[in-house]
Amino acid sequence: MKQRAADTNKTMMRNAKQTTIREITAIDYPMLEDFLYNAVFIPAGVDPPPKSVIFDPEIYIYIKDFDINNHGDCGVVAEIDEKIMGMAWTRIIL
Repeated sequence: MKQRAADTNKTMMRNAKQTTIREITAIDYPMLEDFLYNAVFIPAGVDPPPKSVIFDPEIYIYIKDFDINNHGDCGVVAEIDEKIMGMAWTRIIL
């Protein structure tokens, strides 16, 4: 039984992917639109809205002119094997 567990652990390590969390950069900003769209709540049984819904001012405010050099904007990117798999961002909205 111990050998089987050791073999499983070796297989998992061999198949493990490198995950990296890093600060968002300007080159990532265009992808904010995709991630914002994917964050829109869509109730079960309802057709998804067109992607243009994110340009509604009440939604677009969360990414409009996003720049980590602006006071109040910050974010991170999750990558697996250098492919972006997730983003999290925040901003102070007054």
